[in-house]
Amino acid sequence: MAGQLKEAKWLIKNVRQSFDTTLRVSCAIVECQRQFLEHGAVAMRPLVLHEIADELELHEFTISRVTTRKFMRTPRGTFELKYYLVVTLRPIPVEHAQLQQLEP
Repeated sequence: MAGQLKEAKWLIKNVRQSFDTTLRVSCAIVECQRQFLEHGAVAMRPLVLHEIADELELHEFTISRVTTRKFMRTPRGTFELKYYLVVTLRPIPVEHAQLQQLEP
């Protein structure tokens, strides 16, 4: 019985943490895309996944996972959270990149 109680508490803790993370990410997206929500698509800004990750001090993978298959209903319609983000890779610092010259 003690083992089942421990598992139940663990499950509740993880569900709460997942909810809290989703809420934080959603709030950050709303804050960054407020102009879109108020004025429509012409006011949407390119929001890169790593901007939200950096702001919330979370890993980009966490943001990607949180925004997949989760939807937000807004006055502009219902959209997957990923809709508000531009997916791009961070640039590789020059000192870590191998530069190759293209042949003419």
